[in-house]
Amino acid sequence: MAAFIGAISESQAASSTANWIVDIGANMGMYSLIAAALAPTYVTVAVDMQPRCVQVTRCHLALNQLLGRTMVFNNYVSSNASALPIHVPSRICDSMASPTAVGGRRPSGALRANTNAILQGRFNRSQMQPVQPLVLGSLLSGRMNSGRIAVAKIDTEGYEPLILEAMRPLWPRIDNLIVELQPHAWKHHNIDVEGAIATLQELVVANKLRIVTLPHPKWNEHGRNSRASYDLVDCCQLPKRAAPIPRLGWLPHDTGMRKAEVYDSTALVSMLRGALAQPPGAFYEVLLTRRRCPGE
Repeated sequence: MAAFIGAISESQAASSTANWIVDIGANMGMYSLIAAALAPTYVTVAVDMQPRCVQVTRCHLALNQLLGRTMVFNNYVSSNASALPIHVPSRICDSMASPTAVGGRRPSGALRANTNAILQGRFNRSQMQPVQPLVLGSLLSGRMNSGRIAVAKIDTEGYEPLILEAMRPLWPRIDNLIVELQPHAWKHHNIDVEGAIATLQELVVANKLRIVTLPHPKWNEHGRNSRASYDLVDCCQLPKRAAPIPRLGWLPHDTGMRKAEVYDSTALVSMLRGALAQPPGAFYEVLLTRRRCPGE
């Protein structure tokens, strides 16, 4: 959240041409609500494939008189406009993760309770709703004119490599990208691990992005339950780390990484391969940013 708010603030302070914010995997709309409140002149785009989540997001925005500043989509993001619809429970906000997985999983790989109910056929036809694909990259490219995306946030429980591919037309126009990476979940989404790593590496190299690891506030180098990690998003003040990434110093817990550091693309690949060699159960949040530091 600190990285998300910081990206919006930096964009506003720089008076850049960025005037869009994108929230993919909006869930109940917390990020979209904050974006619309902090950046009233920007267009906030919220996307979630779960109908109930979208309903709650719209409700939160409406209660705060912010719905008119947002575009809210009940779709799943795809690069294929002809992709088939998926059927999602209409009244639950935590059961589905992506169109390529039957349902939601926890970072450990365990199925959520509602997902088991789906698999066991305990939802009847009237309780399921079709959700169509949304080719978001092409849609926004056609609407943005000369604008840019100040920040895009992707939190889709392991579906993120395919989201990034679908966003490829927008890569040159994204100033900051916050992604929750769940490499252990990729196999559950029928995603090729090597292909996913190659996509991330290409995104970083082609767009000259810095990679900033975002430690969870519960675990970081300042100790358990420290709030200091909220202040560790300035990539110009953080230590740089090159591959190989040593196990000690970044060892993940079930709540994420401990240290905020700046990686290059080789370090990111090293971290992902190291993470895949660990038992499942963690997620890894990173900020990919175009920000340049003084003297560069």
